[in-house]
Amino acid sequence: MRAVWKFELRPPADATGLQVVDMPERAELLTAGLDGLGVPCVWALVDPDGPVSGRRLCVLMTGQAVPGLQASGLTYVGSFVKPEPGLPAVIGHVFEARS
Repeated sequence: MRAVWKFELRPPADATGLQVVDMPERAELLTAGLDGLGVPCVWALVDPDGPVSGRRLCVLMTGQAVPGLQASGLTYVGSFVKPEPGLPAVIGHVFEARS
């Protein structure tokens, strides 16, 4: 039986915004957003009993260049708006990096 699981995203470690998120193989990425605690996440439809593999996800901020990545190799997953007290909101866009 398949289920919807949440996977937390880390802050980007470098300018590419790439990170590897372990999840069951053939997981279907559904959306990206903030969870109830304000943590950026992706939600995916998964087979909980399936083997696990790493998915390459990319978090880019609005206006950020896409260094070292080809835009044609990115598949859009979703966006999130994270309010920052006293500052403009942080707006992130999540992509899956294929290839």
